[in-house]
This record gives sequence, C-alpha cells and structure tokens, in this order.
Amino acid sequence: PYISTGYENEFGKYSSSFQIADEDYTIVARIPKFSERPRDHYYMILLDPSGEKLSVLERADYQHVTESFGYIYDNTGIDILHENDVIKKGTILHRSRAFDEYNNRMDGKNLLALFTSSEETMEDSIIISESASKKLSSPLVHKFNIGFNVNDIPLNLFGNAQNYKVLPDIGEYTKDDILCAIRREQKEEAFYSQDFNRLSQIFLSDEKITVFGRVVDLDIQCNNPEMLDEVYYAQIAHYYNEHIRMCREIVEAVDCYRVDGKVSLDYELQKLYSNCLAELNGSKFINEKVYSGTIITITVVEDINANVCDKITNRYGGKGVISRVKPDYMMPKTYDGETIDIQINICGVTMHLS
Repeated sequence: PYISTGYENEFGKYSSSFQIADEDYTIVARIPKFSERPRDHYYMILLDPSGEKLSVLERADYQHVTESFGYIYDNTGIDILHENDVIKKGTILHRSRAFDEYNNRMDGKNLLALFTSSEETMEDSIIISESASKKLSSPLVHKFNIGFNVNDIPLNLFGNAQNYKVLPDIGEYTKDDILCAIRREQKEEAFYSQDFNRLSQIFLSDEKITVFGRVVDLDIQCNNPEMLDEVYYAQIAHYYNEHIRMCREIVEAVDCYRVDGKVSLDYELQKLYSNCLAELNGSKFINEKVYSGTIITITVVEDINANVCDKITNRYGGKGVISRVKPDYMMPKTYDGETIDIQINICGVTMHLS
C-alpha cells in the first residue's frame, strides 16, 4: 500500500515463508543440485558457533505447500554468500516475493481505480485492464510423478536427431501444453511405432502429461539404473548421475566433520544425510513393493493472470467478481492520459460526512 498501517512488518514476521538466521553460522559446504545451474538450487551445510552441530539450508526457487498452492522465493540474502562465509544472526535466509525490500508484506497491487455506475459494473461486476490482469498474476506450483517401466519409451518431443530429449530441462517451458509423453513398447508394432521420426509424434494410445508452465525442479528415484543405458533415457540418465553426484558430495561434506563423532546433525540434515547414504549404498525405493523402474518428480510453475470469474478484493474487504478483461486502449483515461486499471461499481463505496 502507498500508506501503511504499521502492522505489515509484524504480520510478515510470523509467516512460514520468511526465515531469519537465529545465530551466526559458518558455511562449510555449498553443494549444487544441478552442476550446470549451480546458483538455482543448492544445499548449504552450516556449522553453529559452538562447532558441535551441523545443519542444512536448502536454496530453491519455490516452495510447494499442497496440491497446486505454493510461492516463489526471493533468495537475494543468501545468493551472495560462498563457502567459508559467515551468515550473521538476523540475516534473511529466504523470503517469498510477497515482501518488499523493507520486509513489508505485500498482498495485492496498487491499481488506479475508477468508481462508476454503468451496466458493465452492476452489482458486484468489476472490469480490469489487461495490464491489471498481469499485475494480479499468481504462481501455481504443480508436482508430477512420472513412472517409467523397462517396456516404456518416452517420446523425443523436445529434442532432435542428435539429442534425444523427453522433458523440458530446468528453466525451460513445456511445449504445446505437453510435459511428457510415454509409449508402451509393442514388439509386433516395433518397426512402425519405434521408427525414429514417429518417436517425436504423439499417438492417441500414448500416455500424455499435460500442463503449461516452466520446469523449476526435478527429483529422481531409480531402482534399475541399467534401463537408463537406453538411448531413450539419455536425458533422464544425466539427471540421475547429477543426483548421485549431489548425494556423494553431501555425504563427504558431512563425514569430514564427523570423524571424531563429536559433531551432531540437526533433524533436516540427518534425514538428508541418511537418504543420500542409502542411495549410494544401493538401497531400493519401495511403494507397495520394490519398484523395478524409475520415477521422476517434476515441479512446474504456472503463472496465472487474473481472469473473468475470479473474485478480487480491496484492502478493506470490498469485493467483487471480474466480469470483463479489456485491452488497455479500451479503458478510460484520466485527464492527464493515465490508463485506468480497474472499474468498480460506485454503489459499493460508503462515504461518511461529518
């Protein structure tokens, strides 16, 4: 808001999306999840001031909460830090982008409003401009679990003859709302369905995973690394090798400080360390029974603009439903030529004159 009430900071302090260092920590290791994108997603191993306890801080672009709800992080506070640096007490470790540079909570946008009485703004109807629709956009965070059996063939939808690519890489967008497609191997149809050119085409019988958005993360569980030797799985094999490399570096970083058994691990690091150690030792992932294939979990962020039928509210509880989104040139303008962002029914405004 242009004029704050003074309570925005207090509200933000108790948000789970806002984390501050509770004491000084030394960064003893900084391990990227993907070596080709070392600044996007990494783990910091931290040593407390006593030198007796290790903890972990995960740097990610997003936080997935439940279903498709989540938020995008602002990580500028930790992105400038390196190995052997000290994180000072009170440093903002991460915060969602709902906070401004002064750590005020920002819920919504300031829009130039016109209160008018017309048939287009009857009752609760609200008109907004296309610019306002984009200003009110919000991220949806989708997670997809995709399983590959030994007789599954992922299609080459994102690659070419030289590079077999079945998924968008981290940071890339889906194509034609398709994230991935899988064809079940049929030996009697192999000469037709497995022709290289047809492996870049989707058949009606193929399994399709559809979504529009940008891929921001990928996790992999593999009980059968041999299947990744097939040309169809070259891209997935790369991410599997990256995952094993990350696990190895995390275990080695922790083991360097546990040689005498005096350094303990906090709960999150103990969980991460145990999982990495188990994978390096060849442990299998189990659902109802040991799964003989590969499962990847892909996180996609989709930016949704405010659209017709969405309900919006002002800062003081006055609400309405978007009935129309107009191009900016069709919106009224002020006397000095500024475009109106939103048209609201004047009957929704209560005035008190003393």
